[in-house]
Amino acid sequence: MLVVAKGLLYIVKNFIEKTLLDIQGIFGELFYSEETARGQGLLQLLDPRVKLLSFLGFIIFVNFLQTIPELVGFIGYIIVLAVFSKVSFFRLIRWVAVVAFIFTGMVALPSLFNVVRPGEALWRISEQFYITRQGMNGAILLVLRSFSSIAIIYLLTRTTKWEKLLKSLRSLKIPALFVATLEMTHRYIFLGLETAANFFIARKSRSLGKSSSSEGRRFVAHTVGQLLIRTSIMSDEVYQAMLSRGYSGEIKSINSFKLRIVDYLWLIMNAVFMAAFIIIKIIVMTGQNR
Repeated sequence: MLVVAKGLLYIVKNFIEKTLLDIQGIFGELFYSEETARGQGLLQLLDPRVKLLSFLGFIIFVNFLQTIPELVGFIGYIIVLAVFSKVSFFRLIRWVAVVAFIFTGMVALPSLFNVVRPGEALWRISEQFYITRQGMNGAILLVLRSFSSIAIIYLLTRTTKWEKLLKSLRSLKIPALFVATLEMTHRYIFLGLETAANFFIARKSRSLGKSSSSEGRRFVAHTVGQLLIRTSIMSDEVYQAMLSRGYSGEIKSINSFKLRIVDYLWLIMNAVFMAAFIIIKIIVMTGQNR
């Protein structure tokens, strides 16, 4: 009990420091994303509209892949694109794997067992309860599809500046209200984080000695309430400021898009890649039928 109490005291003592480090880490990721998008890699050279359409095609294509080797091969292609686009391989694996393997894995977990997916027994827990080969295969396919789709979105957002991505959405006739909502949500997330960081810094600069767990809970509740109040007030002020500056629901951008040779080469390369995938699959299926 003494060890548990000391552990809880340590957690309370270092709560502010850990929160500040977490917020700092989020801003560090934002800075890394902006630096990567300004780089001179393969994907950064593409027109954002071409990139958005091709990545949408990738996501559709992934969901038609039906075997583990096909999905593994496509993930290998994504990793190659990341390397040539100067995106950190370890960051890609870390961020994508958390969502794909943990969250999607939890969703797919029940399908492993015979009560959900009957089939051939792969590992028996009891006579009436076991993991099936079909369930395991289906769960792996689901996780790999999730990994591929999330990795595609990760590459898109890491290699495209946010304002260019929004303009490419509008150029593809996505409703202006939807794009404006994305833009404001993105801004308010980081504005809220900055405000929260200021709260915690002010708390830390005025704190002497150790804080009790009850004081920590009161501070968190107070911070959440203040953030909600400030966000509501600030949203009204920002909207009124936008209206006074001529905002009419359409976001303007100084970026101009123009298709270049590299965009056409990119489209041809991916068409060849997908065609090769389909041809290999047909050859394999033909050989199996014989």
